[in-house]
Amino acid sequence: EYLALFPEVSPRIDAAIAFLHERGYKRIVLIGHSLGAIMGTYYLAQHEQAEIQGFIAIGLSATDLPLVSVPDTLGKTRLPLLDLYGSDDLPTITSTAWTRRLAASDNPNYQQIEADGANHFFHAKDDALRQYVLDWLQTLNPEN
Repeated sequence: EYLALFPEVSPRIDAAIAFLHERGYKRIVLIGHSLGAIMGTYYLAQHEQAEIQGFIAIGLSATDLPLVSVPDTLGKTRLPLLDLYGSDDLPTITSTAWTRRLAASDNPNYQQIEADGANHFFHAKDDALRQYVLDWLQTLNPEN
């Protein structure tokens, strides 16, 4: 049922980027959780020269859907990318962490973090989630 939403992904993200540019924002980082992370990966697959400076995927599985192959996309992108998941995340996410890391091994801008004790929704780990994101954002090159 969610596959029907994928054709809307690129136009919506493009509209959001245009909206932010119109308001003077130059550095944009895309962030998605779970299906939103897969949709972000789908967007990257469609836009190799995306007008974003990084992508944070929280709770991303190495899904191989008819519309997007997460491993293939991770293997192609050189965009700064944070792959963040919890040690108590869903099995489809924890069991594919190695696949994602291997797929992105040629990307020097890829970082994978397993948040100790966090579940798929980072329940009761809001502060830790926020800190992981802020710490990673600070590593981005201001020239990007």
